[in-house]
Amino acid sequence: MDERYFIKGFTPMATIIKRRKALSVVYDMDGKTIHETYYNYKTANKRKKQIENDQFDLLVDEETLIVDYLYFYMNTKGKDIWSIKTYEFFVSIIHNYLSIAFKDDKISDLNDEYIREVFKSIKEMPSVEDPSKKITDYMIEKVRVVLKYAFNELTDRNIIDSNPINFIKPKKKKNKNKKKTPINTKYLDKLFTKCDDQRLFVIMHLMLGTYITMNELLGLTIDDIHVEDNLFINQQCYIRINKVLDRIQLDNLSKLEGRIIDKANNKGMTETNTQLTLYKIEERKEPINNYIASILRKYIKQKKLINHKYLISKSNGEFMDRRVLSRDLDNLLNKCKLKHITFRDIQVYGRELSDDDLTKGELFYSNLSTPYLLPDNDERMKAGSICKELQETLPTTDQQTVNRFVDALKDDKELKMELMTRLKELL
Repeated sequence: MDERYFIKGFTPMATIIKRRKALSVVYDMDGKTIHETYYNYKTANKRKKQIENDQFDLLVDEETLIVDYLYFYMNTKGKDIWSIKTYEFFVSIIHNYLSIAFKDDKISDLNDEYIREVFKSIKEMPSVEDPSKKITDYMIEKVRVVLKYAFNELTDRNIIDSNPINFIKPKKKKNKNKKKTPINTKYLDKLFTKCDDQRLFVIMHLMLGTYITMNELLGLTIDDIHVEDNLFINQQCYIRINKVLDRIQLDNLSKLEGRIIDKANNKGMTETNTQLTLYKIEERKEPINNYIASILRKYIKQKKLINHKYLISKSNGEFMDRRVLSRDLDNLLNKCKLKHITFRDIQVYGRELSDDDLTKGELFYSNLSTPYLLPDNDERMKAGSICKELQETLPTTDQQTVNRFVDALKDDKELKMELMTRLKELL
């Protein structure tokens, strides 16, 4: 449950809501509910008082703490500059690295030498992702970007004479350190041959043979897939992309106002500060080759039989979390005894140009002599079919019993495995 803090003596225009490690300052402006993210109560409360005094814009001077200013900047300016994901990423950088580096120093402390010392200290910090290693060059570059934008605002307001970040040059990328992928034709052949999961099989082919992103893929409905006979005969099949499924912080859902199509149910997840959200994006068409189209034609036919709306979904038809899919891929790789890769690695490989001026994805499909067939022993699809039959045949009271049993399965791995064993005996 949210913890709300109120300042005595006020009828608050703004409220501070605590969610896990973060604090949100929530207020209404121009008929919209605005959420600003902070990581300490002192800064959040300072912002709350500003808003209650009708000071919605950024208030700052030389005596303002640098960390306070960075949070204020991100929440008043940054949200309009960057996408939601980039904004959330930059706020986490302030919390994880810059709040430690700047401590209680003020804007008046900013100068070239001071910033050089700050960057020296940041380069010695442990990585948040892996504390056994130092912060990466990639993250240091993102630190530089955050500070460049934020301090440019200070120069525009004549609070500092020049931006000290201009003296910190971005580190040049070294191609020799580029990660070498283990993926090749032989690797993919083993991957597709050993895959007995229809959902995973479809995802890997779409990653390899199209330019669709994972978030776009997870937002696809059956109606977005255009593989009708007339298109298939003329090799003109395509996917309509006009929405994405992404995990968004609750604080930032207001930024998607008017674009949200649906949200996943967070029932039983009272501590989470994110939500799987399906929202609209600019529409485009993604062409697909006939090999992938033939896979989708068969897959969609089976999905329709169990009344599923989304192309990629759980066995009950609900939104699919990409983290579960990543785990499924890891399990397949372990079974095949292949080096670890991600869906993104498959996608990058598929988009690389070959010596024949085709992408490696295009070349892979053009050289296929024997097509890989969609696996037909997918337990999830069978489970979905059983669920549909239960819904159609059982009385309402029995359906409620089944729903309670399904909820119990989610929390009991051994019970789930026992059920699958029994079902296999019946199928």
